[in-house]
Amino acid sequence: MEHTTLDVNREGLMCVAFQDKWSFFLDNFSHQCFIWSQKYHIKIQLPPIPDFKYFVKTKLLKCILIPSITHNTQSLHTDHKKRRNKNPRLNGYLCTVFVFLKRELCFLVCRPPLYAQWEAIEFGRNWTSRLCDAVEFLNGKCIYTICMNGKLGIIEDGPKITMTAPYLLSTVPTDKIAMYKRRQLVSYQNQLLLVQQKMGSPSVIEVWNVDLTTKQFSRMFDLNGMYIFLSRGYSSAIYAPDQGNCVYFTEDDYDHCISKREELHAFDFKDQSIFVSPQENICIHNAYNSVPSLMPGIFKTQQNAGDDDLKDKSDELTQVNWRNTKEQIVQPNNNNICDLLPLDLQVEISRYLLIQDAHSYMNFRTVSKSWKSLAPRMCWKVDVNSTYSSGSSLQDCVWLLSINQEDGLCTLYNPFTNLTCFMNNNELAGCEIRYSKDGVLLVSRGPRSLFFVEPFSKRIIQLPDRTEDYCCDTLSFSASPFDSPNWIIIGIVSLDKYRIRISYLRAGDDIWTSMIMNNEGIPFLLSCSSPVYSGHEFFVIGQNGNVGVFGFLPGVHANWQIKLIAHLYKSCLPSVVCRNFLVKCDEQNLLYSVIVGGQTQEHVRVYQLNVVQNTVKLVKEFKTWLIFISEASSFFMHSTKLAGLDDALIFPKFNSNGDYIHYSFKDGRFKAGKEKCDNICSRKELLGRVWIHNKYLVPHALYEN
Repeated sequence: MEHTTLDVNREGLMCVAFQDKWSFFLDNFSHQCFIWSQKYHIKIQLPPIPDFKYFVKTKLLKCILIPSITHNTQSLHTDHKKRRNKNPRLNGYLCTVFVFLKRELCFLVCRPPLYAQWEAIEFGRNWTSRLCDAVEFLNGKCIYTICMNGKLGIIEDGPKITMTAPYLLSTVPTDKIAMYKRRQLVSYQNQLLLVQQKMGSPSVIEVWNVDLTTKQFSRMFDLNGMYIFLSRGYSSAIYAPDQGNCVYFTEDDYDHCISKREELHAFDFKDQSIFVSPQENICIHNAYNSVPSLMPGIFKTQQNAGDDDLKDKSDELTQVNWRNTKEQIVQPNNNNICDLLPLDLQVEISRYLLIQDAHSYMNFRTVSKSWKSLAPRMCWKVDVNSTYSSGSSLQDCVWLLSINQEDGLCTLYNPFTNLTCFMNNNELAGCEIRYSKDGVLLVSRGPRSLFFVEPFSKRIIQLPDRTEDYCCDTLSFSASPFDSPNWIIIGIVSLDKYRIRISYLRAGDDIWTSMIMNNEGIPFLLSCSSPVYSGHEFFVIGQNGNVGVFGFLPGVHANWQIKLIAHLYKSCLPSVVCRNFLVKCDEQNLLYSVIVGGQTQEHVRVYQLNVVQNTVKLVKEFKTWLIFISEASSFFMHSTKLAGLDDALIFPKFNSNGDYIHYSFKDGRFKAGKEKCDNICSRKELLGRVWIHNKYLVPHALYEN
């Protein structure tokens, strides 16, 4: 033991655990480890960890410090004379150090007061699955663990360490064999939370509350004023009733990427958006793999007012401005000069506006009560002879759609008119969008249930339930089941770097078919993009840029192979931190990869893929094409009569003013309208949203002849 100060920012020093007054440090340069009290300035050297160099990179899962109930700092003095002259300032508790390992059914413990050795303790015979995470609970009274199969276990410190074998809670929201991007336990007061993010699409962050009394998990759609902080090997939560509802995390930790600039990301539960947090309001310790010193000086994310007004039970699409859903509604004007016009002329005006576009027509109905009575509410009909060759038709058939999982309220945003509409559908309560194509949604409800829905007509096709305990697959389908009798759905999930599980359901099948397939020794992990159907095969892009292909050989034999094309364009990218999307241009019958790279996701590259010849071609312009990109749906569309939007990528991103953001190929940068948008902290991407279009659905109103 020595009294000393410590430069926690020193290069090579990593803080991997923190508990009240104590911190656990690893020194990459000296290959030593120690605990240090920031209150008493006491440094206690711990025994060396075997194979330290490889231990940190490959074996370390998590470290936890538990306050000792039997030893305090006075017990460090072996001299009886020093014990009699106790210093009250140094009379604090010591801590026990727990080190949990990857792919090992044991953990290491170093105990006070001597800290003489690392003791390896094996889990009991009932611990059959590898550990996923561990967290201290009830101020260190015990440690809760969660295994890969979703089972919870308990470890208690004392004169002898005791363990309660993992037990399975009902309705565990975990795929037992699938990989997750992150899955961590969080302890807050007497609450135990499970935070997890799937690998693939959708990549929204889920938070589940663990009810230890009823032994059940329940999904939380609102954090109720709580902030959750995550980094590699660390989790914490605070309560901020006026501002809380976000999960903050460091992305690079989970990608195992050493970065000089570590961005702090946030996921907002209010609108299921992800954004880069401005760090002037939150202090983050930039040392690699260090526990971040996150302070509760959280900035207020922009709130959209008037959410209580969104629960109108009418099926009518209600026109509301995107920036402010309550105050921006046009209020009736008793002095409206247009009311002096003849009624037949007012009706003709409304009919003319309906022909032009839905946005103008819906604005007309909000001007006054008399105009609302003259113009019938707008509905949607199927018109097989319609076309979206004109700009106004295009404006009416492209929407960014989301579902409120609590009540099924659908929100549709049109980027061309800045129009937000709401449509109630109780059948979609508790549902999550998994994929969209040809105006049809594939949605899931609960762990196994899936069905097709056409949101405008509300037609539904129920599907057989999945057989897996929890459906975390990235899903796709070949064609609309309302138009094609030969559709097929596939779900794909990474089990590890070298294995995947593919499930599929054909039209007319009563059960799903699932199989585990090898990657033939090629590392392949799913990106955040859904599979794309082209030429009787499904294509899915991986995190490294390679493309997986799934189809059926003659004789109905399923076939899976990986096209090695990543090396053809990887050297052109500015950073290895990328998000990869795959999109098909139906008219050209070509596949394109869209790669958003760089620490700040500023660099965008688009490549035309030829998976038959294993070639790629960099595309610098698309002329009159627009590309709509989201995790659950991406497609091409002509952009005639849309000034300033030709040759652009449109993401579900918005700035702090509520304006949508697109990437201009001509200018080589993100823009909001005609203005540049370089501040990454002012941009948020709405996850769980999907671009949806259907050229056969057109607005109309029922006028009396």
